[in-house]
Amino acid sequence: MKINTLDLPAFSQPVVGNVYPISGGYGRKAGHSMVLLAITDKQTALLLVIDKDGNPVGVTSYGVHAIEERAPIAFVAGLSDMTFDMRPL
Repeated sequence: MKINTLDLPAFSQPVVGNVYPISGGYGRKAGHSMVLLAITDKQTALLLVIDKDGNPVGVTSYGVHAIEERAPIAFVAGLSDMTFDMRPL
């Protein structure tokens, strides 16, 4: 048997709300994931690291090119619509 793959396309451009698995280290063993929070003008992906229960445990950043070929495993709806107001203390 053989399955022809016909040059399958790469994953789509990263989207705010995509969830990616941690690729190594303690976080991978503990079941942590990364949620894409924003992409900066300088093409940096800002990610929130969450544990398997969804609790924030850290933050990280990568160049967008580093996550473009990763397969998202889930999606968090509504993140791109969030707006906050900064006020003086």
